[in-house]
Amino acid sequence: MAVTEPPVRSHAGLLVAACLAMLAIQVDFFSLNLALPSIARDLGTTTTDLQWAISAQLIAIAAVLIPSGRIGDIFGRRRLFLAGAGLFALASLGCGLSSTPEFLVSMRVVQGIGAGILMPLTVAVVASAYADEHARGRAIGLVYGVGAVGAAAGPFIGGILTEQFGWEWVFFFNVPIALGALAVGLSGVPDSRDDTAPRRVDVLGVVLVTSGLIAVSYAFDRAGAWGWDSGRFLGLLVGGIALLGVFVLAETRVRAPLVDLGLFRNRSFVVVMLSGWVANSGFIIAIFSATVFLQQVRGLSPGEAGVVFLAPSVALAFAGPLSGRLAERLLPEVIGALAVLVGGAGLLVQSIDMTVWITFVLGIGVMGLGFGLGWSYASVGTEAVVPTREAGEASGVTLTVVIGGAGVLLVLAATAIEQLSSGSHPTTAALEDVCRVTAAAALMAGGLLLALRRRSVAAVTMPEPG
Repeated sequence: MAVTEPPVRSHAGLLVAACLAMLAIQVDFFSLNLALPSIARDLGTTTTDLQWAISAQLIAIAAVLIPSGRIGDIFGRRRLFLAGAGLFALASLGCGLSSTPEFLVSMRVVQGIGAGILMPLTVAVVASAYADEHARGRAIGLVYGVGAVGAAAGPFIGGILTEQFGWEWVFFFNVPIALGALAVGLSGVPDSRDDTAPRRVDVLGVVLVTSGLIAVSYAFDRAGAWGWDSGRFLGLLVGGIALLGVFVLAETRVRAPLVDLGLFRNRSFVVVMLSGWVANSGFIIAIFSATVFLQQVRGLSPGEAGVVFLAPSVALAFAGPLSGRLAERLLPEVIGALAVLVGGAGLLVQSIDMTVWITFVLGIGVMGLGFGLGWSYASVGTEAVVPTREAGEASGVTLTVVIGGAGVLLVLAATAIEQLSSGSHPTTAALEDVCRVTAAAALMAGGLLLALRRRSVAAVTMPEPG
């Protein structure tokens, strides 16, 4: 007898909890930039020093993504999802109550740990609840669609809250959303796990991958201050890479590895993961460049700059659900590559002349649709090309590459903008140059990924000689 997929309404509580969790994470990440000057002024520090409020959270997220996904697979995804939501809500409250820069940064680390737990587990609990592949894709697409709206609306929300109520409310805004995810999740999220996995954690693997990711992330974050040729930067970078190398070697020798390295022999998984990395990198660089242009060049207030970001919010709102629909018609690798190509074309239009509002808004909208589809589909596509029992582990790996890799490229882009900006080369020109290079790289990467998929198909379908 055929198995019929339960109606979507039977998963309503699960979807609401997952959407709220993803919304809280995305709004938080994209709303803080416009509030940093006000926070620095009130806490008696500089905006540059307060960049740690963003960097520390990114490092914390990158460090726990892989362990949390695997631990959820082993001990139960529901309880870890609920723990992540509660931790994120508590840390958001602590951030809003901060009276010193040090306390704020420490709370951002805790908040990053909560987000790093939630991100892979949100995908995993949804993926494990749907037996039908197409319904699973639509459900994950819905979750990422809501997250994409939060990403696009984040600057607007952050700007308005900072101007009207104070920077504290940028953090307080997340508390009821995260608590809502926790409350609904208590009854709406079913428990699931990988019953084939041994009930023990690869502690050595956790220590090695966490230490390595922290070292590499911290090295790139401080490269601008230390110098790219400084001993501290090179030593920390080499040390972090060495730890990650030892981690890979160790994973081939332990009985129950933290990461199944066989994932990387799955070409479809690799293409989907790389597409998500390119798309997320292009998206973050484009949004960062637009923020600098609107506030530092055009002199818009946080609220006014936030309004401009409503343009890509409409496109982003369609990106998540669209990814689920496309999953029913196209192969995952093809969707990822095409999304990168569309996003790269939009960014190229955005960078033609940033002072022309028509091309700027049109470009940022198309960029948001393409790159938004690309990074939201990275998780949808991952679940489509790996066994469901490995959902948490595979999602953690994908998100680590997509988020951590994008963070590294953002540091490089920000450094390039700073070095290119001078009296003879104004900031607008520097921003346009960086966006053009990013767009060209995305277009090239999209073409290569699409060609890689075609070669793979040709190799599989080629008839045997004779």
